[in-house]
Amino acid sequence: MKAKRLMSTALALVFAVILGLFTGCFGGVGGTEVDEETLDLNVDKNITATLRIAVKNDPTEINAMQKVQDGFNKVYPNVKFDRKPITDYESTIMGDVASGMTYDIMWAADSYVTLFADSDLLQNLDPFIRKSGFDTSLYYDSLIKLGQYKHSGSQYFLPRDTSKIVVYLNKAVFAQYGVQLPDNDWTWEDYKATCKALYDAGCNYAANSQYVMEAELDWRIQMYGITSSFGGTMLDANGEPVFDDNFIAGLEEMQNLVKSGYARFSKTEQQNFVSNRVAMRWQVRPAAMSYSQTLKENLAVVAFPTIESGVEGAVPCCGTGTTGYGIGKTSTQKELAWKFLEYMMSEEGQINLSQSGLIVPSLKSLAEDPEADWRKAFPDLNGDAFIYEGTHDVIPDFYDCLDSVYMSGYDAAVVNMLHNVFGDTSKSVRTRVNTCKQEIATFRRQQG
Repeated sequence: MKAKRLMSTALALVFAVILGLFTGCFGGVGGTEVDEETLDLNVDKNITATLRIAVKNDPTEINAMQKVQDGFNKVYPNVKFDRKPITDYESTIMGDVASGMTYDIMWAADSYVTLFADSDLLQNLDPFIRKSGFDTSLYYDSLIKLGQYKHSGSQYFLPRDTSKIVVYLNKAVFAQYGVQLPDNDWTWEDYKATCKALYDAGCNYAANSQYVMEAELDWRIQMYGITSSFGGTMLDANGEPVFDDNFIAGLEEMQNLVKSGYARFSKTEQQNFVSNRVAMRWQVRPAAMSYSQTLKENLAVVAFPTIESGVEGAVPCCGTGTTGYGIGKTSTQKELAWKFLEYMMSEEGQINLSQSGLIVPSLKSLAEDPEADWRKAFPDLNGDAFIYEGTHDVIPDFYDCLDSVYMSGYDAAVVNMLHNVFGDTSKSVRTRVNTCKQEIATFRRQQG
């Protein structure tokens, strides 16, 4: 079994501009490589130092980091922390480092790893892993890959959490229409039958401003998981767009949810779910924090339905991702920063992180422990949904065949395709896919 956390790909829309600005104009931000032979990881427990940490400006995120800092201080009592909460993370962090600010520890999402490595923001962790004997096999392999350059190369951050897409349920809406709540082992056909039962019972927008489900239908990793379940291919090894018949079949399945009246393509979907207008929502673990505050005992969760497409060689898939922390390339305290990462990834550090309720640990032994603290944060929720084995984890490797400077052009075309597929169902998916291919071809010609 594998498990992971979900990807944010908003960054891809600005890949080319940002990377061109900071690597083209400035030649990268610098920083030094690490000589494994001279690397000394025997850091004095009484060292006096300050570690500057870049984190996402989110109260739950900050709270989780504080718990790790407190635990680390039990081992290194004289280490202080200069924690920098950042709102517009990717652009701000690149601007800060380019202007000379040094971060010792940096938060990173799976969609950032290649860009941040290409931009000389993150330190290659391979020497630290080898020198320390850090055992990556204790963590889900899929998560470890998410911290690697193009998800298969050197390690640039360590994945602290696992989060695959699940289905959140509003129990009040299910009860309103007399529909039974599903279980983790439901199939895609079960999912569509549940949608139909809710719709036929009166949960539909035309009748009462309610509707069955909401999902961020332009969320690439979500789309990738479903199309992969149908054996679909997006790009070949050379970056040529494929978008084959199996890929189109997967998109058609998603579009049919809109055509059937079960879903609407909207940018305000989350508010509808927490205001009792929607029965089901596709999201990941961190969403439980905000959903539970509003829905309280009416919140439930199940695993994403297993899609058995019948396509030869295809396996049921579910989009997933992670976030984690790496070492800043310009840090002058890399050995101490590594000790902090080691602590964060230790059993104690993972417990401290998960007590916030924000994450499911990346450490397999804790993720699978039925008595683990991360389950106690929401004791009434179905914790097994977040690590359910019925689907194969799909990671956001769809652009790994490209140089990072080209990802934005491709992603803009893919986003445009998804908006058209779900926002206007009057044209076929194949027509929208062919337009996407043309847009990518135009982009490639413009790049020379």
